[in-house]
Amino acid sequence: MIARTLAQALLALLVAAVPAPAQDAPASDTLTIDASEQVDPQGLKHLRMVLRVLRGETIEFDPNGFTPTLRERTPVIELQRALEQLAHNSGGYVNLGIIDHGPGIITTVVRSHDSQARARLSITYETGGAFRIDGILVHPDLPTFDSWAQFTEALDAFGLDASVSLAEILEDGSAETLFTYHEDRSLAVAYHARLFVLDALVRRIDSGEADWLDTVVIREELKTFPPGSTATEPAGGALPISRLTQRMIVETDHTATDHLIDHLGRDAVEDAVRDRVRRVARNIPFLFTREAFNLRLILTETFIEQWAESDDDEQRDMLPTIDRIEVADVVYQTWRLPVAVPVVGWFASAKEMNDLFSSLYTSGTNPRHVTLGGVVNELPPAPVDPTVWVSSKVLTSIEPGIVATTWLLAHRDGRRYVLTGVFNSPSQPIPADQVGALLIAAAETLGRTPPRVEDEPVPGGESGAAPE
Repeated sequence: MIARTLAQALLALLVAAVPAPAQDAPASDTLTIDASEQVDPQGLKHLRMVLRVLRGETIEFDPNGFTPTLRERTPVIELQRALEQLAHNSGGYVNLGIIDHGPGIITTVVRSHDSQARARLSITYETGGAFRIDGILVHPDLPTFDSWAQFTEALDAFGLDASVSLAEILEDGSAETLFTYHEDRSLAVAYHARLFVLDALVRRIDSGEADWLDTVVIREELKTFPPGSTATEPAGGALPISRLTQRMIVETDHTATDHLIDHLGRDAVEDAVRDRVRRVARNIPFLFTREAFNLRLILTETFIEQWAESDDDEQRDMLPTIDRIEVADVVYQTWRLPVAVPVVGWFASAKEMNDLFSSLYTSGTNPRHVTLGGVVNELPPAPVDPTVWVSSKVLTSIEPGIVATTWLLAHRDGRRYVLTGVFNSPSQPIPADQVGALLIAAAETLGRTPPRVEDEPVPGGESGAAPE
């Protein structure tokens, strides 16, 4: 472990007014430094510089790269020497991966070479002008769990509506649930709803009624909010379903998603939802992303209340009114606080999303769906120990008040796992870095001691390992 005195000295030196990481628009789904196209280049530049020092390299910080406010609190030379001391005492640090980023902040997880202790490294910087660094903060104590009961206790203490599920993918492609936390709790899953669209597409292809090479014509009226490049495609052009799927899953492309929903038919996606989710009514009618965003960001509280109180047919009658609204991109881009989280959107439990992802992953191993397998392989890696997990992939969906994340983990012993966490907060943004830290610790626990299906449920309401 990092010596407590060193940690205290370091925290005293690395003074930074680091706010709770801002929840940006759903573009902020990427959790790895490799996917640099989705992370602010200025944040990556600062992170790489600090990581060089933490690896033990000798470089000189340019004082002009730091804000006057930071220089007044801590001379830049002292800041650099503190990082060098930390690197020296730990044998250097290895970067495991970014767990959060947003305007003016980037947070990653690092691991000590000598002690294997982990820490969170947060860098704040100006969002304009010279983009100077305003703070560097090391959080030396990420959670560590000796048992799955401790993980449950940490989830209980997190103070959010949460649902978590862990399953092992067996050799025959089936998924065996090993651990659940509030497995029946239906929560808002944000853009994880794209998995329902993907499921409907796979079913259509399996039926022989569609092919990955089929094309979809781009329509102006189906273009919606960023991120994603499909909104910049000229109307009237065509893209193959395979390309739209890749953009929907890997690039968080909302326009690609809405084109696929339109191509498949809303009813086809709803049929997939009925087969996957117990509380179906909350997802009917299945919303296009444009409809969901319009409902949350523009329509009045009275209209949202009317939506919540209406039955499925009445809600369908309201959709044309919702769709006609034109919302400026700036409204979406400045969206920071939760709006109607329990009412508007798409809903499922972590176990339902975990089972769905496991099924889609297995489908991707079928030669008929080699495109799907390729899309999964394009997902960014998880911030986990690569000496334990030989392969990892992450799919994360974030909106203000909602975090849904699924981790596909391949252990060095050959076992494969899928871990999904869904977290909701109806009134405050969720600190995505804390969610990431919890799941990193869960992955470490899984690497050491996987839960057994014959384990008794651990305390925590519906929590616990799945009984046999």
